[in-house]
Amino acid sequence: MNVVVEVDRLELREALGATELCEGLAVSELDRLADLGEVHELSRGDVLFSTNEPAECIYLLLEGAIEIVRPTDESARPVPVAYITPGEMIGDMALLTGTPRRSDARVPESALIWKLSRERFEQFTMELPRYGIQLARMYARRLQDLITHMRRQARRKELSGKLRYFDMPTVVQTLLTTGQTGILTFTCESGEVFAEVVLGKGFVDRARCGRIEGEEAFHEIFLRRDEGEFSFRSALGTVADAVSTRPINVPAMHLMMEAIRRADEIESMRHQLGATDREYRALTETLQHDRTANVEVARALHRALREPGRLEGIRPDIDCTTYEFYTTAAILVATDQIG
Repeated sequence: MNVVVEVDRLELREALGATELCEGLAVSELDRLADLGEVHELSRGDVLFSTNEPAECIYLLLEGAIEIVRPTDESARPVPVAYITPGEMIGDMALLTGTPRRSDARVPESALIWKLSRERFEQFTMELPRYGIQLARMYARRLQDLITHMRRQARRKELSGKLRYFDMPTVVQTLLTTGQTGILTFTCESGEVFAEVVLGKGFVDRARCGRIEGEEAFHEIFLRRDEGEFSFRSALGTVADAVSTRPINVPAMHLMMEAIRRADEIESMRHQLGATDREYRALTETLQHDRTANVEVARALHRALREPGRLEGIRPDIDCTTYEFYTTAAILVATDQIG
């Protein structure tokens, strides 16, 4: 829900003053600009603007995050291509050039934004004739930076392919040993992103797989070897918090070894349990013990098997990692609680 709210004037002035757009403005001028806009509180799922809409406003993100989505060469469906973090302006270029929006901007969780209309922005520039010269210098710098970026981008390594054709441990190990910095993205066959890994100079910084974050997410990715595609895009700087708020402090080699160990162990368990073709059912009225590492997973699994079913069939309905699911199932089988 989009709601107009009041914020601390000093904090808003400082946020505006830290942007490139307001560089060099005096305190009184920043206060004037702040008063011309409004602060809006946005909720999960709110859309800031949509593709092909006229650019009638600029925005400054004060809190939260904004997700920029658009179709790509790899996916006809809109997918996240960037995340805006607090302190960044949104849409100022389109406002000045008059071009329509090229992407959708939506709120993944919540956000607080300062919004200024085209009319009031032009009013402000008319009040300060020298501001036009300042804007011209700013966009000249941006053009120079863009040319430099394009030259660097042409030299950067990018890697992509279908998961079924690549050995993922080898791919990740190659990226780590060559000290790459960027984001390794995994997409389903439908084109939706299901996992991301942030790499920084040979280290695994963050990881997300579905709702799982951190080390467990990194391990989980290696269990989906034959699904969808992966792509790595190198970058000089990444917005790690947009992927996960849980940093990974384990050495990359240890992460890799544990991921491979778990993958091998789960494959063995799946074979022993007959996970793909055997039907299981609960053998006891209720869960009889709490030996499992995650009692909630054991309860959910036991409850789901009150009606006979295959483990592979109920796996998506249990909120846990694949490793937790199969180790818990093996314990319940060993203790004659499912069979």
